[in-house]
Amino acid sequence: MPNFMYFLPEVSDKPAAIAAIRTAGLDYAFAEKQLGAGRFGFNAVSSGPGETHGAIVVPACETKDGDVASGTFTPATQTWTKVPDNLGDFWLGRDHGSPVRPVDLERAETLDGADVTLGDGNEWKIPAARLWPKGAPAGLSALPHKLVLGEDGEWQTRILPRWETLSRHAEQLLAIRDGDVEVEDADAMTIAVDTLAVNYHVGPLEVSALELLTTTEHGTLTKVFDALLGFPQLRAMIDEEDAAAKKNGAPRADDGGGSPTGEPD
Repeated sequence: MPNFMYFLPEVSDKPAAIAAIRTAGLDYAFAEKQLGAGRFGFNAVSSGPGETHGAIVVPACETKDGDVASGTFTPATQTWTKVPDNLGDFWLGRDHGSPVRPVDLERAETLDGADVTLGDGNEWKIPAARLWPKGAPAGLSALPHKLVLGEDGEWQTRILPRWETLSRHAEQLLAIRDGDVEVEDADAMTIAVDTLAVNYHVGPLEVSALELLTTTEHGTLTKVFDALLGFPQLRAMIDEEDAAAKKNGAPRADDGGGSPTGEPD
């Protein structure tokens, strides 16, 4: 299966590679069970990118069975990029003839959402953090919750800790759309990358290498934000209501003539 390759300078064996991966903060690119078990492509080379000795490591696909790529170094058919120094001491590589696809990076456990075509021309499943049922103008959280007893002895729902950041991102986007706050470019990119990382083993490096995000008026960055807020599902619900109303020859009934989220009817 195609995947990104990572060159770790001065690494000569798998235990050292695992330590270097964790130190560099690259463990997001690997399934934890596979990383802990050493199930990833490994190839020690005497002269790799930058003419330095080290090891090439390749994550195993978490959702598809198959041989793990060994991570050969063939610079004539590969592209290698030294990552910025503030992000770590390693290189990111790709084979020219084997483009990395969403299916190669997909996590075993994903959150439901909308399929959105991004800058590489592929469809990526973007998780929906919000639902928009009728009678809930502010929307509801679509993220997994846990049930706990409150101080009053009543059962309460609380977002699972692993999804709290995504929930905050959705709340921030809603505030932006309402005109209450503005977002810096760096914050917008953090939200987009964090959203993509929910269902895929990607971080800023991979999202940049695949050129997934664009910032035009109807660009892919906006599409990712809309999908995170559950707007594709909202549009589908409105379209179904419109179709049913037309079929019955009656105007569509709504909660007051428009979407509370600023989305057009």
